[in-house]
Amino acid sequence: MLNEERIHEFSESLRLVKRLTDPVGEILDEWTLENGLHVKSRRVPLGVIGMIYEARPNVTVDAAGLALKAATQ
Repeated sequence: MLNEERIHEFSESLRLVKRLTDPVGEILDEWTLENGLHVKSRRVPLGVIGMIYEARPNVTVDAAGLALKAATQ
């Protein structure tokens, strides 16, 4: 049921998404090969967002929030 409490939960969920750090560009590992080549394993965007819908209407709000956050960073 969509009521004032649920809408408040949706907005709180979006606030949590807003506070997430952007993982793109994060260096996961790095090393130097014997020939002097420096190698880094870095997070890169794929351009795909996948969501598994359970029986929760707020999943749509969460998916939209994540998509908008990903597009603005």
